Amino acid sequence: MTKKALARKNTCGNTQSFYEHAENVANISISNSQFKSTSKLIAYLHDLGKLSDDFQNYIINGGERGSVIHSWQGAFLANELFQNTSAIALLLKEIIAFCTTAHHNYLANGLSTDGTADLFAKICDVENEKYSFKNIKSKLTTDEKLALISIFNDAEKELSSLLEKINGVYSDRNSANFALGLVVKYLYSCLVDADRLDAYLFDNKEKFVPSKPKWDDLIGLFEKNISDFSSIEKIDKIRNSISEKCKAAAEKETGIYQLSVPTGGGKTLSSLRFALHHCKEKEKKRIIYVIPYLSITEQTAKSIRSILSLSEDNNVVFEHHSNIIEPLDEKESEIRKLSASRWDSPIIITTMVQFLESVMSSKGGKLRKFSHMADSVIIFDEVQSAPIKTIHCFNEVVSFLSKILNSTIVLCSATQPTLEHTQRKNLLISETPNLIHCKEDFKDIKRTSVSPLLKKDISGASDFIVKKAESNGNCLVIVNTKNSALQIFSLIKEKNTSFKVFHLSTSMCPMHRMEIIEDIRKGLDENKKIICISTQLIEAGVDISFSCVIRSTAGLDSIAQAAGRCNRNGESALPKTVYTFELEDENLEKLPDIKSGKETTLDILLCADNNIDLLGEETMDLFYKKYFSGKSSQMDYPAGKYDTTVYSMLSSNNYGRQNYQKNTGNNFPHFIAQAFHSASSSFSVIEKGTVPVVVFYGNSDDLIEKYKKQPPELVTKEKLKILKDLQKYSVQLYDWQIRKLSQEQSLTILDEQSGIILLDEKYYSKESGVVLEILPNSLIV
Repeated sequence: MTKKALARKNTCGNTQSFYEHAENVANISISNSQFKSTSKLIAYLHDLGKLSDDFQNYIINGGERGSVIHSWQGAFLANELFQNTSAIALLLKEIIAFCTTAHHNYLANGLSTDGTADLFAKICDVENEKYSFKNIKSKLTTDEKLALISIFNDAEKELSSLLEKINGVYSDRNSANFALGLVVKYLYSCLVDADRLDAYLFDNKEKFVPSKPKWDDLIGLFEKNISDFSSIEKIDKIRNSISEKCKAAAEKETGIYQLSVPTGGGKTLSSLRFALHHCKEKEKKRIIYVIPYLSITEQTAKSIRSILSLSEDNNVVFEHHSNIIEPLDEKESEIRKLSASRWDSPIIITTMVQFLESVMSSKGGKLRKFSHMADSVIIFDEVQSAPIKTIHCFNEVVSFLSKILNSTIVLCSATQPTLEHTQRKNLLISETPNLIHCKEDFKDIKRTSVSPLLKKDISGASDFIVKKAESNGNCLVIVNTKNSALQIFSLIKEKNTSFKVFHLSTSMCPMHRMEIIEDIRKGLDENKKIICISTQLIEAGVDISFSCVIRSTAGLDSIAQAAGRCNRNGESALPKTVYTFELEDENLEKLPDIKSGKETTLDILLCADNNIDLLGEETMDLFYKKYFSGKSSQMDYPAGKYDTTVYSMLSSNNYGRQNYQKNTGNNFPHFIAQAFHSASSSFSVIEKGTVPVVVFYGNSDDLIEKYKKQPPELVTKEKLKILKDLQKYSVQLYDWQIRKLSQEQSLTILDEQSGIILLDEKYYSKESGVVLEILPNSLIV
């Protein structure tokens, strides 16, 4: 391909040749991809349109961004140049088309649910003058065309082997089709990641250098530090036993495993120990730790940094809280596209929200992370937190990651849900699924018992909380909604008790929550009188122990997690009581899984005798049986306006096929029928319509000032680091909150390049986080 043509020019006037960019993207793709020939071919074809005279004129003389189309011509050339008409070759051409045409935007639908197939129609529009395809073909030499044909032949063989593997792994047609869609997403992810990384490296005058984690060094630090842990108390000995078993399990083959350990059993560090040794044994690239979306990433990160003797500013552990700037399309500024988080660190800590919304998305900025999930150990802490509606899609994704992309999956829970026994039975769990066996370790230890109480209103609950705090010295209260937490917090504050009262919710930025939890932990260690009112974010991933825990009624799995914050370290030889009661006037309409879990628990309590052990294995099995009952269609994720499900759109898409047949009288003639974009636009783990804003808390103002001092038009390494650091100071707000705050003129934009929204400091409280009314000065951070 001609070395004179240009691929880009930055604001400093520096240019990069088309040839250099194509080679760089190919090399980066190859370094990441499981399917190297296919990724190499897609990389060489993705920017083919930049060879046109129109695009070269745009690069040299400037013009409106996106005014010259350059992403479709690679698909045109693939259809024309590669003459093989075998089924594998035709499928490969379709994959090339999906990836190249979408690399600045999002994956299109192969077949929309209404039966239209716009992408395939556009690929036939090759004669349209806006594409300058004849002009582009004239720029390619015979040798270059032959080289592309040779790579295509290699990619065809590679794809043939992949399809043979898929057919061997999946007995169900829907699962096999879902896997085919994930192949497209994975190859697209490899392209987008390589393309955007090369753009960043070009701006910063750097070269791509593949990195390899130093597992031996990390293992040495881990083993040294864990040897200093106490083994005096009974619970310490149990945790040590579990940890040793996890270390021994590292020799297991790549697969999907369950790690079932009661709360307080040390799952975080034990699973990390397994992961470190397994990565070394099986040559994995990274560890991805996925925690519940209402938990706290920074707490887990702090534990992992500590056991690995890492400073907060290190290149090993990356905490992904949220994308405070998410690229939407090719018209976005470069910094919005390039700063979308790249999961290339040895250890990634993220949330279930980020994981699911990345793999289920059609957008390049989100799917970029998918390429880095291959050849990994992926630990799902408290896997029972996966929303009901996502379960069948979740099962397909983790099965694909393990069986096709060679990742080991660990499903951690004290209350292991039976995900492998849902109606689709599409979790391809290992034949011997238990990573370890530890039931015997806990047979002689009972730290808590659960006492169900009658329904209480906010006032009665507040009185009861104070009473129990006074008799126990401290008390943790967990409720289902932010509104309930704030009401109870305010009432107890008004009582002027001798207790220090804390509040925790997702209205606070991550750094704020972490500091409050540290204050609570320190106070408990010093036997101070503390009451904490929290939403369920404290239930998992937080190593903290209260003498008394009160939980508003929810699913038994949540009650068990709450109980894990009581007498956690066996401080009391006798079991401590965890109280649960239904809270009056609690609106759970927008929290369907919590509502369903609560109803299931109440149903069990209604039929149970007074001696039932609510945390017992039999009761928990009964809970999940009732909880999952009748929800098979819900587990496919109903897609509302499309009259089908997300699962169907991403697998066989029978609804779209039927409509295509009605519209045309013919069967759909292509291989890739997945409605990628429609499924993506329908899917969200939590309610759609939230916007991230950065609040003024702690160090955020210093970071903002540092950002403003950076060169305004360049995408620098320092800028990207600042944007990652600002994630710790972000809060998700609903659209109605944004509208109200906009009316108060309390929102500003950091700059057009980043698009980050800043919230006026007057609307952030040191006690409760974001508020919608200006507070008295005494409450302002």
